[in-house]
Amino acid sequence: NLIENKKTNFKMAYKSAGRYLFSIIGVKILMFLIYLVPLAIFLAIGLAYKPLLILMILFLILALIFIKIVFLFIYPVMFLSDTKRPMNVLKTAVHYFENNKKHVFLTALFIFIVSLIVGLITFPFSTNLGTNLLDITAYAIFLFVVKSLIDMALMLWSFLFLFKNYQSLKSRERK
Repeated sequence: NLIENKKTNFKMAYKSAGRYLFSIIGVKILMFLIYLVPLAIFLAIGLAYKPLLILMILFLILALIFIKIVFLFIYPVMFLSDTKRPMNVLKTAVHYFENNKKHVFLTALFIFIVSLIVGLITFPFSTNLGTNLLDITAYAIFLFVVKSLIDMALMLWSFLFLFKNYQSLKSRERK
């Protein structure tokens, strides 16, 4: 409803949550397995051939970033299209990536840059802890709460940004 600029309430959210629960769980399980494959392969090679361990870790990081980018629009695909079955959601997300590579990469880059800027802005506040144990504890708790709120807001913004991008591109394709 937020994406379609409709009024949102908890009763409607609760009713629609049941429709997506098993789809979300299925997608989470499949994504876990997809992430597990390169993890197992690159770490097995790196552990078997110790000199290649650092290189395999770098390849693993690149592979995981690539997987994240390929499946960046997985939740917009699930919620804004007729696709609800987890395997079909993955296929549709890959198809969306294949057809809109530039859009997906630019969206991922924009989200990364915004996240990086927010992280850089909030980082200096976490380094000035003081010397008194009570001050350090209170300040750490305060920072944890503030950082958690900022992270949740950033995550919500990134999801809404992804949904709006997906929706606007799909509406342009229909015209």
